[in-house]
Amino acid sequence: MSFPEKYASWKGVPREGIDWHPHIDESKCVGCGMCVTSCGREVFDYDYEKKKAIVSNPLQCMVGCTSCKTWCVFNAISFPDAEYVKNLIKEKKFFHSRKSNWNKNRQRNKYPTSPNKGIWGSRPCGSSTQIRPKGRTSHIPQTLGASVTDRSDR
Repeated sequence: MSFPEKYASWKGVPREGIDWHPHIDESKCVGCGMCVTSCGREVFDYDYEKKKAIVSNPLQCMVGCTSCKTWCVFNAISFPDAEYVKNLIKEKKFFHSRKSNWNKNRQRNKYPTSPNKGIWGSRPCGSSTQIRPKGRTSHIPQTLGASVTDRSDR
């Protein structure tokens, strides 16, 4: 199967060797297309004859991702057991290489001292004070009453 190079491996393991992708139960799928339009990795296509979603690019699915399963209100999508990914991580010892990379980057002062601290420092997520570049508009649509177009006055 031919697929983009950026999806060819996961954590250095060839993607062909990892059995992680969605399965669609055709008896439950109503063909709403939510999975097709929501997946950013183009794992799904739509079969216009059957009027149902199909898994056309299974190896493009991000290992461990189950977003499409969450979006499917008809519970037509399933995945292998999450323990499969956890065991793969333990078997390949990915956590050792991550910790080693954190320590290397910390020594070079590329990242904060804690791997859990974001690149913007210790500001908590969801902080009410957001910094936007000049001229950027709010993400809230105008129909909801937002009229913020420039935050340079703050």
